[in-house]
Amino acid sequence: MSNCSGESHSVARRKEGSIRRSLIVSVIALCTLVSVITTVQSDPTQAATDRSPATTSGPNPSSTDNELRGVSALSATDVWAVGRYFDQRTRIYETLTVHWDGRRWSRVRSPSPSVTANALNGVSARTATDVWAVGNTQSRNLTFRWDGAAWETVHAPSYSWNDQALYAVSARSAGDAWAVGYEVSNDTGFDETLTLHWHGTIWNRVKSPNGDPFTNYLYGVSAYSADDAWAVGAVGVGSNQVRTLILHWDRTSWLPVHSPDPSSMDNRLAGVSAASTTDAWAVGSYRSDATHEYVPMTLHWDGTVWSRVNGPNDVSTDDYLSGVSALSATDAWAVGQSFDPLTGEYDTLILHWDGTSWSQVESPNPSSTLNELNGVSALSATDAWAVGRYLDDATGVYKTLMLHWDGTSWSQT
Repeated sequence: MSNCSGESHSVARRKEGSIRRSLIVSVIALCTLVSVITTVQSDPTQAATDRSPATTSGPNPSSTDNELRGVSALSATDVWAVGRYFDQRTRIYETLTVHWDGRRWSRVRSPSPSVTANALNGVSARTATDVWAVGNTQSRNLTFRWDGAAWETVHAPSYSWNDQALYAVSARSAGDAWAVGYEVSNDTGFDETLTLHWHGTIWNRVKSPNGDPFTNYLYGVSAYSADDAWAVGAVGVGSNQVRTLILHWDRTSWLPVHSPDPSSMDNRLAGVSAASTTDAWAVGSYRSDATHEYVPMTLHWDGTVWSRVNGPNDVSTDDYLSGVSALSATDAWAVGQSFDPLTGEYDTLILHWDGTSWSQVESPNPSSTLNELNGVSALSATDAWAVGRYLDDATGVYKTLMLHWDGTSWSQT
């Protein structure tokens, strides 16, 4: 495998001129994963096996790469986070699921069906015995379900013979969940949106629109009710522009909804969260026409239109938001990463909405080089979680990062 600096998935994909391959895979070391995926062919006969040790361990099983990409909190003693790690024994990336029991984080065994690379990108916990996690291998979608005792692989339809991936999941009831991502069309070879619906027995593919004939991706989903769900992402326009993509489910079909594009070059949405039918947030980043730097973007739905809301980092350099969790009209969190041009350090970025404006809240940065947050889940005004990864200065190991909000400050757990 190639040797690279290990840029974060969000940073790397922002720097890419196209939203082709680099946009669709969130990675710990982008060039490492690309090398694995492009040089090793998957085995179509592979079984859904779990090569992890029988016993649980800490949240950093790898001595090189560990990362969390999604988090979902049920209670103060029941929180799930998912991602991936590099297994030194098998020399491949394995799925990673960790659980908070109110005292500590512990790793829980999860299947890794591919002999090339496995990743979990999103998680949605509905009850203590009903949790969904979604992701991908090189050639198939992954959907796992926690039944209170173990993670079980649930068949997810894979319609593409080429690349496909699921990036987010939102479960509203035992018979109503959505998973979104992208797939490469067998007919055209182009990237198309992918939406799967769970109705209690199986996952079914539901037709979803594409804003461009060539490149379309969905990165976030939030289901508020059976007839009110949102999915967000990005769509390529020709070869020089990327614009936001927002779809709405009205119980019958997914329909595109107009969304702002602050930049004439590059606009992307990474996460969405609905607090009510008239209150939803979508977050991401756009590339400033003036400075050509990436700026955090927050969009708000008021029941009629999506509009851009300015944040405190609108003039910062190379910042982005990757996740959002909305509790009410006066309480929402957004997380991501910010770049300090003076130190060259990538720091965690946490913003809070109080009903009037977004403000930046101080957050821990255990690394002097790279810190990033990929997901956030808020339970109450005094209980929220954010997850990602950081580069350990002493060991050079990428480690999982879990932050907790207690109503006063964010702290590392």
